Amino acid sequence: MITMTRESLVNSRKVKNLRGSLSKAWALAPPGTRLREALAYGGGIWGGLIRFLEDPRIDLDTNASKHTAGGPVVGRKTHHGLRSLRGTQVAALFYTLIESAKLAGVEPKAYLRVVILAALAGTVPPLPHEFAVGTI
Repeated sequence: MITMTRESLVNSRKVKNLRGSLSKAWALAPPGTRLREALAYGGGIWGGLIRFLEDPRIDLDTNASKHTAGGPVVGRKTHHGLRSLRGTQVAALFYTLIESAKLAGVEPKAYLRVVILAALAGTVPPLPHEFAVGTI
């Protein structure tokens, strides 16, 4: 099995060929068509498309972000069914606080307690990353 470094992937013939194919397809696509627009868009964001090859912190897929978004989406649909704008806003606020706490490595229940107590006291609640490092 041949393994390649990310740097060698960025500079590989396959990636360069793909970019060339995109450019050629754009040149052949009839002007004013959606295909040509899509190919131009792909060429315009090429750097972002191959960014994961250059930066090891970027995942090759979006499964983690899709999984994270799944809970709030289900909740959003539930609260939307209540036909209450305020209920939906409150749910969105809590989903945001809980998911932000999880991303910062903070136990959501403990973070919500601190946020609610701060709000009741009329003080500015800490952000999850501040709570995580104990800067409060």
